[in-house]
Amino acid sequence: MRQGTAHRLESAFLATDYEVEGPAGRFVVRIGEVCSSIPADQWAVVTACNPLSQLLSKLENETRMQELARAVRSAGYSFWRGENRARDQSWPPEPSLLVLEIPRQLAVALGRRFEQWAIVVGRWNQRAELVWCHDGKSTPGE
Repeated sequence: MRQGTAHRLESAFLATDYEVEGPAGRFVVRIGEVCSSIPADQWAVVTACNPLSQLLSKLENETRMQELARAVRSAGYSFWRGENRARDQSWPPEPSLLVLEIPRQLAVALGRRFEQWAIVVGRWNQRAELVWCHDGKSTPGE
């Protein structure tokens, strides 16, 4: 990934609201902020939509999200559904999952598996972080 591409992607991720539908209602996760609405020691926001920022059809994204939900369940984790929304509406909203109690390494592996540039991770009472799923030296699959 080129430096300019990485910077543009990082800017886009930072300018996104990661909305979650929790049991007590909807709340927003933002990178760099603490979100006290998540009762988990560790968590991650992961999507399977639009791999490597290539827009797919709604049906393709729905199929990928079903696969992601199955993978999370089969690994023994629970999740809440959400939607990632660019604040400037420059990118279409993407369905996502907030996976509870998933270790960071496993969350990154899920992001890689579903061809995502990055995911959002957090720990109880700490700031949410953007974590890259690829080293940037090559495009996944090369």
